[in-house]
Amino acid sequence: MLERGAALWRRADAEVEWGIGEPCGKMRGLVIPPPQQSLSHMIDLNTATAQDLDAVTLLKGHGFEIVRYREERGRFTALRQLDEVPGLAGKTDGVEDHVQVYGE
Repeated sequence: MLERGAALWRRADAEVEWGIGEPCGKMRGLVIPPPQQSLSHMIDLNTATAQDLDAVTLLKGHGFEIVRYREERGRFTALRQLDEVPGLAGKTDGVEDHVQVYGE
């Protein structure tokens, strides 16, 4: 099994020669990008602490405001509500890869 960030390649003129590492010469390669956040580490927007939320790159520095918004207005029902948090409007594209809103 390849680790994230590894490269898998094969020679362009061969059907059986495969390798792991840096391809060279006439080789076709496939790079498996490193994960930004594992699916097993998805954060629940309704239970996360400010520190948990600050650990998400897209939300860094906004954890306190998100928690305060949640405490004042109640549970989040959709991720799009993050746009209502002061300072986050229009800055949450891609956050769904890191944060979810779980049902009660």
